[in-house]
Amino acid sequence: MPATHPRAPAFAVQPADYQQTLRRSFAVGGIGLHTGEYALVRVLPAFAGDGRYFVRCLPGTNSHHWELEQPRTHKLPESGTPATHGAAGGEADLNSKLFFEYIQGQEDGSFAGSFAAYLQQRASLLPDTLFIDAETDLLPEEQPICGHPGEDRMQAHVSNLQPGHEWCTVLAQGDEAIWGAEHLLAALECCGVDNARIEIEGGQGESLAMYALEQQWHPHRFGGCADFGIDCTVSAPVIGRQWFTWNSEDVGSHGKGHFRVALAPARTWYTSVQSVQSLMAEGLLQGGPDYASLIGDGNDWLDSSMVRFPSDEAARHAVVDLLGDLSLLASPGGRGLPAGHIVAFQPTHRLQAEFVQTLQMALVDKKS
Repeated sequence: MPATHPRAPAFAVQPADYQQTLRRSFAVGGIGLHTGEYALVRVLPAFAGDGRYFVRCLPGTNSHHWELEQPRTHKLPESGTPATHGAAGGEADLNSKLFFEYIQGQEDGSFAGSFAAYLQQRASLLPDTLFIDAETDLLPEEQPICGHPGEDRMQAHVSNLQPGHEWCTVLAQGDEAIWGAEHLLAALECCGVDNARIEIEGGQGESLAMYALEQQWHPHRFGGCADFGIDCTVSAPVIGRQWFTWNSEDVGSHGKGHFRVALAPARTWYTSVQSVQSLMAEGLLQGGPDYASLIGDGNDWLDSSMVRFPSDEAARHAVVDLLGDLSLLASPGGRGLPAGHIVAFQPTHRLQAEFVQTLQMALVDKKS
């Protein structure tokens, strides 16, 4: 069955002659950052030309894979009070623990090889790690599915981008809205996934699985460089001034600059406890941001044990947001990120949305 696209937008970048999709599906469940409601996101292979699109699923479609708890009310610790958390979700397992040890080794220079080589090195102490990176290769491929007749698909395209939001990227079509899709879209775009069916069950589809950024090892195809700078010397001295440059030409498939290593682990951040409390009072961040985000507390972080890149994590995560927004320039089956050098300093989600919409119009005008 051919894909159904409710809109027929003008696409600035045409589909590639050779397209990629996922080898297998994966699913991630958890608490939505803003609503505090549970949601499940499943990403599946899609046919060539389908592009990346969202589908709202009926309750029970995928949730049988998960044991859901009731949403909880969260109270943020006071400024100056150390935050304490138990083992957190996916990072509690051996795979995640070893992956973040590997990232630390990359940062401090104690290990310069690939993640697979790191697992081989650790195998003498932990033999089970030999199988972690190869588990998915032992499973059969999944075939794309056609979906259901008449289903509503929301294309991950700039035509569905809603401007005016400061704290995340919002896509909307009719009465349906997807909050915080930029993280997952950045992963799919930068890891070479042109076509993907993204099923959402529950919640608003918000904070769509940063964990998804750690699932695929596809090559980059962004032939360019992104520079991102921030200055929080007053609002968050712990962040200060940061610049981070990500160049896709330097990474290789498993190198230090690979999206999975250089950008995916960088957490969302907030400048202060007071700014978070203000957002929570407005009805946002009801999922408890201190469990997944870095929060500035003067010259330190509220929970410094969560920091993964001490010198530039805030700038790295800002690059993820920018790349996710630029991915919305993609036509179905094509890439969205333009080849070139992109420099950004202190942009908000609102400004990035306006930039992507302006760039889309400029590219379409040039093509015509």
